[in-house]
Amino acid sequence: GMSVFGYDGNTLVRRIDNPKIENLVETLRTKFGSKTIDKKASARLMFKVLRDGERLGIVADQNAQPHEAVFVNFFDVPASTTNGVAKLALRTNSIVLPTFAIWQPRKKRYLLKIEPPVNCEKSGDDEKDVLELTQNFTTSIEQIIREFPEQWLWIHKRWNTRPNDEANFYEAVSLHNDFANGSDAAILRENLRK
Repeated sequence: GMSVFGYDGNTLVRRIDNPKIENLVETLRTKFGSKTIDKKASARLMFKVLRDGERLGIVADQNAQPHEAVFVNFFDVPASTTNGVAKLALRTNSIVLPTFAIWQPRKKRYLLKIEPPVNCEKSGDDEKDVLELTQNFTTSIEQIIREFPEQWLWIHKRWNTRPNDEANFYEAVSLHNDFANGSDAAILRENLRK
């Protein structure tokens, strides 16, 4: 986490099922002073951390389950994205700073890249605000991936959850997919070429 760079804080994590691997990973996560919060923990703890002015890191580039997500465009394809970042930020008046660790092969070290705060003005319509903030930080993630595509974990099934019982995205992907059919897979491939 950011503690490696001298920024103590908290990171929301999903515990690993294998206890031995979890212990090893937890040791690495907390080695430089960062604390972890189990994703299954009470939301009250996350609100408390933010209200106390502490940092909370949340990985936001992964497929989210429908009950904790909204669909926003990611490479022009609807992606089920956590709504937790936006809900926490809006309810605690916290800022969202997209933060990335960029590997620099020549220097053989990571560069901590912190983007400007994501716009999250409140309109009074909570649903609209959550959707807009989620889209804004997802766009920031997409921009970094376009800049450093080799550093994103492409094997993660980012588009696994589909809106409105849409067909499985990954079954639709094939080498023979025709752009004329307008499938999300074809749209994604075209957008990655931009």
